[in-house]
Amino acid sequence: MAAKKKAKGGRPKKGSGPSKSGFIRELLAKNMSPADIVAKGKEAGLTISPVLVYKVRGREGLTKGSAGPGGRPGRKPSTGMMSASDFVRTMPESARAAEVVAAGAEKGIKFTANLVYAVRAAQKKGDGAAPRVVSRAGSLGAGSGSEAAFRKLAFELGIGRARALLDDLETRLGRLISGA
Repeated sequence: MAAKKKAKGGRPKKGSGPSKSGFIRELLAKNMSPADIVAKGKEAGLTISPVLVYKVRGREGLTKGSAGPGGRPGRKPSTGMMSASDFVRTMPESARAAEVVAAGAEKGIKFTANLVYAVRAAQKKGDGAAPRVVSRAGSLGAGSGSEAAFRKLAFELGIGRARALLDDLETRLGRLISGA
């Protein structure tokens, strides 16, 4: 990119090429880091500070983790583990927050009692009323807390083993009901 001719005050003349912000936007679209953008600007004869790069990126809604202009960040990439919020949703509401945190720690999921309170409050408000269980297989569906816990357990055991256990349970219940 050729160096721009400067008018009085050190600003580029109108029509002599993109502005500094335009130049930064072009390079941000190529996913360049702020340090690389400053270096490219220097090569092009522009004095660009990292602060300006961050300001342009912020104005354009191009901050790291954003979905784009005006967008909200999306769901984090799955690590194969259940999220802490999903874990809290699978636990019975009668369980104390400390018990939920301890159960999560046993599964290797770290969170505080404050998360338990926040998730439960959101469920009561309706923001997260339908508990959901998410894992490597994706969404396993919504339903009551017990249904979500059952789905999670069936997924962890494997569908074949879960069916075998359900068949055994059905047989035992049939015997119990018939009195045999």
